Amino acid sequence: MRDWLVSAFEGRPDRCRDAESVVTDVTLPLGLRPLGVTVWQTLADAAENDEEKARLLTNLSTARASVGDTKGALEAVHDAVEIYRRLGAARAERYEPDLALSLNNLSNAWSDAGDATAALEAIRESVEIDRRLAAASPARYEPDLAMSLANLSGRLSEVGDAAGALEGE
Repeated sequence: MRDWLVSAFEGRPDRCRDAESVVTDVTLPLGLRPLGVTVWQTLADAAENDEEKARLLTNLSTARASVGDTKGALEAVHDAVEIYRRLGAARAERYEPDLALSLNNLSNAWSDAGDATAALEAIRESVEIDRRLAAASPARYEPDLAMSLANLSGRLSEVGDAAGALEGE
């Protein structure tokens, strides 16, 4: 049944838009996770602008990771980061929070793929952006900074920097 359901959504953005709220659920049952991949891929392919495409690629990355597709998850979030970089070059105040979150996700994807050095580089950039955002608007961005710092600690530990992990760099 799962294959039939997935094929009913492939290449059908209209159906995928209707299913978006369902596949966004983080508790999506294991058997329905391939549907999530199909929905996000179809919607990303049909995205009308870069902002929408980056958001959909971020969701696609999460969905791919949930089915064990580490390489696909990494590719999708990498593409999202590149789009947010481009968008942020023109309007940093609008897109830096999205870039920081995508870099955090990219760090997780690199870590899952076994590249601790690339994971560390991505999370360091995320922390740098989150620190700047939190300095300007603490109430809004300190939770994001805390999440990035926690991930930074984990990444430092992965590369064998226990002292840096304890200090949060």
